[in-house]
Amino acid sequence: MQKCGFRVPVTSSKLNYFTRKDPDGLVLLVKFTTDKPGYADFLKSAELTKDDLVAADSSPFDDDGTRVGWKFDARGRYLMGGATRESASSPAYYLTVDVTDATSPTIYMQCVTE
Repeated sequence: MQKCGFRVPVTSSKLNYFTRKDPDGLVLLVKFTTDKPGYADFLKSAELTKDDLVAADSSPFDDDGTRVGWKFDARGRYLMGGATRESASSPAYYLTVDVTDATSPTIYMQCVTE
């Protein structure tokens, strides 16, 4: 099994995570709040950029998030993006960022591994 490879910034708070089995592999879901520099560091560690994200009004985490109490406010501002697997042995990332408070974004990350 490969690692997801992203790093949660040291400036993060409110860290929550859980894992579950899926037909596609092991799913790791992570939620944390950080500051602007931490957000930039996180994107770099996940090999993503701000250009990989687009505005969204829902999240792929609605079902999984509900299971663990993660709520998405319909009035919030969200960005979504992801990176698909380059090969069967590399992880796929799905990301939702709550930028309602741009100085303290909350990141919801799903990583699917083999």
